[in-house]
Amino acid sequence: MLLFAAMAIVGALATVAVVGRGDTSLLDSRALLSAASLLVVGSLACVYLAVWELNARLLVGPDHFGYRDILGRTRTWNASEVDAVIDVAIDYAKFSEPRRAVFVLGVDGRRLMAINPIAWPSTACNRIARAAGKPIHRRRESMTAKAFRREYPRAMSWASTHPNLMGTLLGLVLISLPLAVVIGAGWLRRP
Repeated sequence: MLLFAAMAIVGALATVAVVGRGDTSLLDSRALLSAASLLVVGSLACVYLAVWELNARLLVGPDHFGYRDILGRTRTWNASEVDAVIDVAIDYAKFSEPRRAVFVLGVDGRRLMAINPIAWPSTACNRIARAAGKPIHRRRESMTAKAFRREYPRAMSWASTHPNLMGTLLGLVLISLPLAVVIGAGWLRRP
């Protein structure tokens, strides 16, 4: 949160500095685009993390479990709806560290929920497994996202199997929007 807040502050200061100069050269347009991108991305990330911190919860009862998402929507399941609880480190790319996740799979094989153990206390996964009535099946070796999807085809979507590609596409969209605004503003100023 502090990193994104600092990013937004730097972006805001740089945006004010570039706009305050009043120049409309190509170099200033690029500087404005960079500063505005820092401001927008930092601000959106801060808002997302703040809302997540306020709303997201894991819900655990004696024979049911679930979560509340960042929009406050609640989803719960009974132990009879669970087939397996799998703790696995998934390797999404060759040169990145595997990311651990705990998947709760339904009797039809689809993912009911996936928990990032970094975001929750260490006891949360154990409490969910107890409420689901299943032991946690811990994979010792990491596995690629494609191999995990082959073994559990309904546990991961295409987008979650390719997070680097999705991140790149999202980044391109976030960069393209301010660029389009700057270019559009330049076209409108032409005599």
